[in-house]
Amino acid sequence: MRKAMVMDYEGWRVQHEAYEINKTGTNGRTGDASIGMIDWMFNKGWFSLHWQLFDWFYRPGPAYFATKKADEITHIAWDYGGLNGGPGSVFVTNDDYTTHSGLTATVDVLNFNLANMYHNLFAVTAAPASSTAVVTLPTIANLSTTYFINLKLTDSSNNVVSQNFYWYSTTPDAVRNSCKWYFCAASKSANMTSLATLPMITVAHADVIGTTSVNTTLTNSSSSLAFLIRARVLDSAGNEVLPVWWSDNYVTLLPGQSRTLTATYFNNAAPPSGATVHLDGFNLNPN
Repeated sequence: MRKAMVMDYEGWRVQHEAYEINKTGTNGRTGDASIGMIDWMFNKGWFSLHWQLFDWFYRPGPAYFATKKADEITHIAWDYGGLNGGPGSVFVTNDDYTTHSGLTATVDVLNFNLANMYHNLFAVTAAPASSTAVVTLPTIANLSTTYFINLKLTDSSNNVVSQNFYWYSTTPDAVRNSCKWYFCAASKSANMTSLATLPMITVAHADVIGTTSVNTTLTNSSSSLAFLIRARVLDSAGNEVLPVWWSDNYVTLLPGQSRTLTATYFNNAAPPSGATVHLDGFNLNPN
């Protein structure tokens, strides 16, 4: 289940980011712009099948929040393939009709032990309906087999516009030369096995149960990565309250980081009596 959660998140995010990065032909790539994409199995009619953004009970899974992340109006993204086939590249995509100037992109490459192997800041101006290349990452020596990319986009007041976190490998994915029109099979998968060795940790959360919503502030006080944290609202009997619209979910926190998430109830309804917030995740002790 943990592996499926990771695959679900990265598989859906990368599809939408690939479209966003290539949508305009203004990103410095050679070739034509992307003209559209189709999501098959957006949701499902059978609650026994798992291939969707949300399930029969309106429970959003990792795919939903990965897609929500990728489709932010102004978004920072890492392209695995890089600019014109080179090393991985960072882009800022903008679906707004206005120009966003005074932006700063912060790019960090972290070893599996979270040692910082690359750090840089870049000034960015995102034109209307654009995809802007920020940087092509250099070759980085002594990277661990599994490593991380941490991205943040801030405005001129240092407010966070977009943040994104990736995991990848020095043994990358490889795609077969022969493809069908709808599918390119992998000939080799990236080596992510180190993720299974992440230590189990506890993430603290401070919750405010409001009349129509819940705010929960997550804090990772450990020395390890808190990977893909899922927050849920439970009633007094321990059942998940659905539908609930989260501002973000399946988030990842580095040591010392905090993040506040907001959950709004359907039709701004009041939370059930005794409602609480429950956390779990890839390497979290449920609490």
